[in-house]
Amino acid sequence: MKNRIGIIILLILTLLMPLTAAANAFTSDVENAMNFLIRGGYIPKAANAAVNDLDKQLLILLGEVHPRSALRIAFTVPANLNDLQKTNTLARQMSEELARGFKTKGYRIVEIRKGTEIVMTPGVGELFLTRDTAKLSKEDVQTELLLVGTYTISKRGVRFNIRLLHMNSTEVIAMATSTVPVYREIVPLLVENGTEVPPLAPTTGTKLP
Repeated sequence: MKNRIGIIILLILTLLMPLTAAANAFTSDVENAMNFLIRGGYIPKAANAAVNDLDKQLLILLGEVHPRSALRIAFTVPANLNDLQKTNTLARQMSEELARGFKTKGYRIVEIRKGTEIVMTPGVGELFLTRDTAKLSKEDVQTELLLVGTYTISKRGVRFNIRLLHMNSTEVIAMATSTVPVYREIVPLLVENGTEVPPLAPTTGTKLP
């Protein structure tokens, strides 16, 4: 009788082991996702990955003689790879994150949206940055490098292709790619000018490469 009870208990434990392993794996994935979001989120992480890659390439070109502060970088917004006249809020935020990353590394950042005066609008606030060319303080930008990029949207992620161009030529000085996974909160940021939200299927299992 005791042997039979022991065998039954052993069989039950054997059946429960895969469920326990799956539950632990699920809990681990959830904890990893939460910790990742708490540490800064997918967009800053993707931007940091691109900045680190570009920085390594620039340091090889600069050598030990020239510091990072010897380079000025101006930033543009990544555009849709299939239509360079389209962009979205995610791409604009990516540009901001890239600028933050390069500034943290010690590079000089050039703000090309600087206006000529502070515009105080009731109910809106005090504005200084502008995309109105007539209100820009300078139309000719003094910089060594220009950051440009494209992106491609898929069901699982947004792939960014980032380049640093030499300002006085068409030479590509450095290149990097990085991916922002598609998740529920990010879908509204993918709306492009003149389009609706793309029909995507966000997945909680997507991770950065």
